[in-house]
Amino acid sequence: MENIVYSYGGGEALFKVLIGIKMIYNSDISKDLIYLMTFVGLAWAAFQGATQNSFTPKLHWLAKYTIITSLFITPTATLVVTDVVYKTRNHVDNLPIGLVLPASIFSSIGFTITQSFDQAFSTVDNNIPYTKY
Repeated sequence: MENIVYSYGGGEALFKVLIGIKMIYNSDISKDLIYLMTFVGLAWAAFQGATQNSFTPKLHWLAKYTIITSLFITPTATLVVTDVVYKTRNHVDNLPIGLVLPASIFSSIGFTITQSFDQAFSTVDNNIPYTKY
């Protein structure tokens, strides 16, 4: 399944923003920050568990953190920016799947709604001239 984000005239700008996100996400500093936050979180959870004599809530936090990191941040996917007005398609590789999937789903829903409105309010006679503004 191809992950597509639809744009109506701003596809080039959206493509450049996504390239910037890709550059930040794939840089060494972002990976180091993830490792640092993991270490700080684990140290905090160990300290809180030791002072409160209960590690169970901290294990729940660790499980949630592991699931979120391994499912939404670590895996990557390709996103296709499709500009409907200018008929262009640009591919952006290696974006976090936590960004790609919601963007693709919501954009596809909006595109489907837009298509249904275009079909419902289109003219019956195709001989009427259409003017782009």
